[in-house]
Amino acid sequence: MKRKPPRPARFRQETYLDEFDFTTVAYDVFQAEGNLELVGPPLLNMRRRFLTQVKSKGSKYIDRRKAYSLRIPDSDEIRDRLVNGEPDLAGPFESSLTEMFRGRNVIATMQKNNDLEWIKYWAKYYVNAHEVTGIVIYNNNTTAYSAAELAEAASVPGLELLVVVEWPFKRGPGGGPHAKWDSDFQQFASFEHARRKYFRHARSVINADIDELVIVSSGLSMGDHLERSGKAAAVYGGRWMSAVESDGSAENPYRKYLFVESGSKPCATKWSYRPSALPEDAVLEVHSIRDIELDEDISYRHFRGINTGWKYDRTRPPAGDVTLAHDDVLDAALERAQL
Repeated sequence: MKRKPPRPARFRQETYLDEFDFTTVAYDVFQAEGNLELVGPPLLNMRRRFLTQVKSKGSKYIDRRKAYSLRIPDSDEIRDRLVNGEPDLAGPFESSLTEMFRGRNVIATMQKNNDLEWIKYWAKYYVNAHEVTGIVIYNNNTTAYSAAELAEAASVPGLELLVVVEWPFKRGPGGGPHAKWDSDFQQFASFEHARRKYFRHARSVINADIDELVIVSSGLSMGDHLERSGKAAAVYGGRWMSAVESDGSAENPYRKYLFVESGSKPCATKWSYRPSALPEDAVLEVHSIRDIELDEDISYRHFRGINTGWKYDRTRPPAGDVTLAHDDVLDAALERAQL
């Protein structure tokens, strides 16, 4: 089986076919509560053939547009069907870690080659500011250091549980000159994978990159804010922090960049959620959760200077009429987090 690219040839950039994932059927298969759970990229043209082979009574398949999840009752027969005559693929499949994360405030991120000092202070901020005790890091083809070095950097005081997930899959082609965002699958699937394999029973889940710090205006942790508001999830906007250094001698890399840009295009929204309140069929997207409204009591700061430049050079001055001002809100949040 091969996945057919959904993008018409006339809209494909030159690198599209090299970056497209033709063959992955599932990123992971794991055991959970007597079932096998699969999370993968959209099956597209492979869907009918694959589901006919593996689905059985009690199965539940959810199409999440750029990813899917499938729960099937675990049995020897199902495992045989799933691996299609290839016994080396039959396991043993890992078990979910949902019980280990039960009741915790947690955060998940995907990263590649970020500076280890950035990661250390990022972890410190979320442990101190949001009472995070569990972190899952999706390590996407990092070459600058080992997974062990990554884990050591993120293992800060107060953190009780850390999982580094090797995630060696293709990111998928970007939108290209025609802005056709239809073939970038693996990040979408990682959100669902984290939700189902680790966070099903967590208290709260924050989604934030290494160059992003989330701030609740009341000073509450994300878990407390969501619980007190009664919300299943929150979607919130962000502000760009200039790459112009405010304090080049600061040990904390986030304190080097305390100038917020006024007049820059707003950052795309991000999100957090409570697993116990979020419907199972809710779709987690890169910048939104479908049907969840903007929460004005939360914002995040997006640091231009804390970036590897993998997408574009963010250290360049932004275009347009942009002025810089000291960000008192961020400064206060870092103080509360003892950073």
